[in-house]
Amino acid sequence: MVSLSCLTSAFGQVNFLGKPGLVRIPKPSFIDKRDNIQFQVAYLPVEYAVNNWMGRKSNQFFYSVQLRPLSWVAVSFVLTRTIDVPRIGIGDRHLDLQFFILNQKKYGINLSVILSPPLGASFIDHNSIFISRNIAISNSISVEPVLGYGLKVHLRELPKKANIYDMGYQWIAKSERGNYYLSGFFGGLQFDLKDKVFFSAEYDTQYINLGARAIIFKKIGLQVNYFDLKAISGHISYKIYLDKSLKRNMKAYE
Repeated sequence: MVSLSCLTSAFGQVNFLGKPGLVRIPKPSFIDKRDNIQFQVAYLPVEYAVNNWMGRKSNQFFYSVQLRPLSWVAVSFVLTRTIDVPRIGIGDRHLDLQFFILNQKKYGINLSVILSPPLGASFIDHNSIFISRNIAISNSISVEPVLGYGLKVHLRELPKKANIYDMGYQWIAKSERGNYYLSGFFGGLQFDLKDKVFFSAEYDTQYINLGARAIIFKKIGLQVNYFDLKAISGHISYKIYLDKSLKRNMKAYE
C-alpha cells in the first residue's frame, strides 16, 4: 500500500480506513489530542477487497472522513466504490465510533474500543477491543506492540420482524454477509524512528502485512504497505485542524 498523507511527524501511521493503525488493523494510541477532521482516499486491489457487494469482489476505493470532536472519541464515515462492478448509487456507506478509553501516560497502556452501529453497509463492521504500549528502545527509536480481538458477529437489521415486540435487530455471524474483516484475534508491531519513519508488521486475522511510512516536507507522509507479501496498494489523506492554537504551534514547529 502506498500512502500520501498530510500529517506532521506527531501523527504517526494510519490504516486504510484513516484510523490510527498499521496497514489494516487499528491501534489505540492517540495520533494527537486536538480537534481535527481527516479526509482520505484508499485503494484496495480485488484480491484483498473487503466489500463483497452482491457476492462479487472487485478493485475498490474507500473515501473516508474521520472527525475528532473530543480527544477521546473519533467518528468515522466511509463510502466505498467498487471499480469493476456496475451499480446504481453513490456507493456503500459505513459509520463507526472509536473510543480512546485508556492512555499510556496515565494508565500504563493504551486501550480503545470500536463500535459499528447497525447502519449502512455491513462489510466492514468491526466491533473490537485492542491494547498497545509504546516501548522506548532509545531516545529516537520506539516500538509499539498492538493486540486486539474483533467480534465474529455483528448487530444487523432483520428483513422481517417476528412479532410486535421484536426490535428487528439480531446478532448474526459476519461471515453470513461476506465480512471477514477483523474477525478474531489480530496484532502487530510498529517501529517508530524519530517520529518521522515508521515500519510495521501485522496479522489482521486473514493476512500478514508489512508497512513502511516516512514523513516528508513536515506535513506529507509516504507509506508503502505490502498485503500478504503479494500486493501493493495505497491511500491519500488530508487533515484539517479545528483548534487555532494548534495551528500556531505548527507554524512555530516549522
